[in-house]
Amino acid sequence: MNRLIKFRVWFMETKKMKFCVPAHLAENSDLKEIFFDSVPWDADKLKQEILQFTGLIDKSGREIYEGDIVNFTVPGHAHGPESEDYKNHLVKWDEAQACWGFWSNGIEPYSYTIPGDRIDVASFKVAGNMFENPELLKS
Repeated sequence: MNRLIKFRVWFMETKKMKFCVPAHLAENSDLKEIFFDSVPWDADKLKQEILQFTGLIDKSGREIYEGDIVNFTVPGHAHGPESEDYKNHLVKWDEAQACWGFWSNGIEPYSYTIPGDRIDVASFKVAGNMFENPELLKS
């Protein structure tokens, strides 16, 4: 397996986002800001959120993480519209489907990252994230 497992952490008290990788992979990574083993995890997890890299990249080369807010296009279908733009969907893990979902206003996810699914992956654009840009989820 050649994919890099990465995380970022939102520290609620300082309102700062930091990127991290597991310490045993840090030697092979250019993301050496902090290492997974050196992050001061709180036992109650109330002061920070750990967010995983989805493996997806947006059209400008930005990595897409859990908690990001994305815009994307759905190509047309034989019996539907030619194409449709979807705005401000929250990226989060869908336990029921065991994959990343794109959620709008807390409603069921539109679609999933399963290869060949309905989303034009090349159209992804990160608009922000749920911590620094919560107003995007209200529109």
